[in-house]
Amino acid sequence: MHPFAPLHSLQDLTDFRRILLYPAASGAAYFLEFLRAQHGDICSRILCLGDRDPNKIGLLQSGLPVIAPEDIPASQPDAVIVCSPELFESLSDSFRATLGPQTPIFLADYFVEYLDWEARASALSRRPFDPVTREAFPFAHAPRFFHSMPLGNGVYPVSTKGMLTYRLLEQCRFPADLTGKTVLDLGAADGFYSLEAKARGAAAVTAVDWLYWKDSDGLQRFRWLQQGYGLEVETRLQDVNAIAAEDFEPVDVVLLLGLYYHLQDPFRVFRELRRLARERVIITGRTIRAALPDPFHGHGRQASVMVLSDNQAGKWTANTHCLLDLLRLAGYSRAEVVFDFCPDGSTIASTAIHAMV
Repeated sequence: MHPFAPLHSLQDLTDFRRILLYPAASGAAYFLEFLRAQHGDICSRILCLGDRDPNKIGLLQSGLPVIAPEDIPASQPDAVIVCSPELFESLSDSFRATLGPQTPIFLADYFVEYLDWEARASALSRRPFDPVTREAFPFAHAPRFFHSMPLGNGVYPVSTKGMLTYRLLEQCRFPADLTGKTVLDLGAADGFYSLEAKARGAAAVTAVDWLYWKDSDGLQRFRWLQQGYGLEVETRLQDVNAIAAEDFEPVDVVLLLGLYYHLQDPFRVFRELRRLARERVIITGRTIRAALPDPFHGHGRQASVMVLSDNQAGKWTANTHCLLDLLRLAGYSRAEVVFDFCPDGSTIASTAIHAMV
């Protein structure tokens, strides 16, 4: 797949009257929000949502019923829209096997109108991208970006995160004006948030990554994007797990976006970032809905819960109470939850926190 594969247009849905969305997670909720705001005629043709999570089946999400995978053929959808880039390929194979090879399978994040709508809050979307640089894309063998980058003239790369790249700007209250500020972006990947910070006026931005850059074209692609946007960002190849405040000059804002649950020791990193940041650390990621009474404090307080979900990779998932407690113990003066969304029936939420020094 070429990274600039042609995107869908909503006009491609004109002939379909029974459309299924799958899965019933945040991606479907955001896509429905877009359709209801901009394309009510299409929204009225959404039949239902599908999901294999038994906690969701039978519920209403965004006003639509959630059905089990085995019940989908009986509902007779004439098109399916997958709302998860990560699951698109496997779900496409599954739906073609159960609904027939003639059933069109779309990815919500490939509709250019949807990407344009989600990207409207991005400073990068208003910044010209050098067309010569775009045409000279040197990584055609790399089929997928991590972030969705607005490359001008309605061009977006095929990406893992899709429209969630832009949705996170609002969810984490990404500062609208960073004029004169210094920013450190940890786990920068393709560099959308590093470049976005620079486009919003940051005086200096440092992007750090290791896993995404060390064995692939990730760093070269980051630099190719810098050239296209004409923005200067310092890059540093470094494992975030080993970060220490002494490695950097103090900065105003640290971005730890979608990363805490990949860290081997998130508490140690939180402490180092407390020593490094002058204003705040912005943290986003998945959290679990684990509501247990606190056996030590009582008085209705919920317990802090952190689950080790992958021992080899050191991946953790915490509930919001645990993250707030870790930040308090790490020495932050205040930690504020600015976004916390969990679809009905789910145990996984999306959360954003500002930790103030």
